[in-house]
This record gives sequence, C-alpha cells and structure tokens, in this order.
Amino acid sequence: MEINLMGLLYTVKLALHYFRRQPVDSDRDRCLILKSSLAGYVDLPGSIQYNSSKFGVRGALRSLRRTSWKENIRVNLVAPWYIRTPILSQKVQEFLDGKGVGFALVEDCCRAMLFIASDPTINGRGIGVVSRQHAKEGYMDLDLDDYKAGLYSEWQQIVLDTAGILVQ
Repeated sequence: MEINLMGLLYTVKLALHYFRRQPVDSDRDRCLILKSSLAGYVDLPGSIQYNSSKFGVRGALRSLRRTSWKENIRVNLVAPWYIRTPILSQKVQEFLDGKGVGFALVEDCCRAMLFIASDPTINGRGIGVVSRQHAKEGYMDLDLDDYKAGLYSEWQQIVLDTAGILVQ
C-alpha cells in the first residue's frame, strides 16, 4: 500500500505541482501516466493489499481526469497483465503457463505508454497491456471507467453536477 498507492499519490502531487509551473502553449503537452495493473480491474483472491492498491490507482485516475484537463494536464493509466519479469518466480511463471495464461510483453507496455504520450487527445483512459492473443498491438483501451447508460451513469452525473459545490 505504501509504495503502490501512497507512493503514487505523492508522485502525482509532485508532478502536478511542477506541471502547473510550466508554461501552457500549443507546443507543450503535459501528460501523467499512472501505473496500475489489471488487478485494479479483476479480482485477485488472496492478495488484498495488492488488489486494493491497484484499484486505488484506478480511483486516482477517475478523480484526476475530471479536473486536470482544466489545467491542460492529461492523466491516463496503464494496467499490465502478467509479464515475464524477475518479480514473478520461475515456479509462478510455470504454474501460469500450465494454466494457459498468455503473458503480456514488456515492450508492449512501453508501446502503450508511447501511445498515450504521443496522442494529446487521450485523457482519462485506462490502457490494459495484455497478451497479443487478446489484442494484436499488445494493449487495448479497457473502456471500463465510463458509465454510458443506466443507474451508474445517473449517479455519476449527479456527483459531477454537485462536486464543485462539495469541495469548495
């Protein structure tokens, strides 16, 4: 929790402080990319702290995307799936292989971040870094942070309509 969520929140605070001090012009794009995990989107039994911290990063995105654009600051999120790195032991990798889990690639995580950073129209999006069997580019817009219709959409609109009043 201290690193995955609190560390991220402190980093966001510093980044926004320095972004705000930069001049605003058409040649400058200020883009903050938060690092989460697909564990912020799917259940990960037995891993309450990790699951909670990554869902917390998703919550930070959802809050920041509603205000940062007013200051010409874009905020997005990358959420990698399992990637073969030393953080996963060989035993865990073999177990996942045995279950048919397709791994995402480190280079696709980099490509996803470049995709976000290079397109000034992308704001408030969660980009999943996934196995190429699920997305040929190795990443995809998760499109799970917007409520397009129904009760959640109505609740979201009520909160957005009243948030300015509540935080003053």
